[in-house]
Amino acid sequence: MNGETQGWRYKSSNSFGINSKSEVQKEAWEFIKFMMSEEVQSSETLRGIPVHKDANKKRLQEAAEKLKETISDEKFLNERVEYAGNVLEAAYPSFSIDKKIESIVKEEFDFFMSGQKSVDEVSKLIQNRVMTYLNE
Repeated sequence: MNGETQGWRYKSSNSFGINSKSEVQKEAWEFIKFMMSEEVQSSETLRGIPVHKDANKKRLQEAAEKLKETISDEKFLNERVEYAGNVLEAAYPSFSIDKKIESIVKEEFDFFMSGQKSVDEVSKLIQNRVMTYLNE
């Protein structure tokens, strides 16, 4: 294994964080907890795979119920559902970002943090620079 993680990798389309200088850290933490709750993660409007394990199990069971209409071999169906559950259990996040984009964001963000540029200016500059880089 050589210290490598085994299993499928996934990327999240959403990420949340709390600024250490925020005056509403408690409220932000409550929001993040709510977003990760079984209630939200079980929502039918959620796209992708829930990160909440019980919500994931619920989704698998719902899928199995729907598949029962088309798959008559219950043993086969249960094996497939168990396999899918094992794959999801072993999955791990993949955090990768283009280093050039990361550099652009950090460089421009530093201007905002030092008070040299407004958030709007920095946002527009980051967007323009990243789009120019991506279009090259």
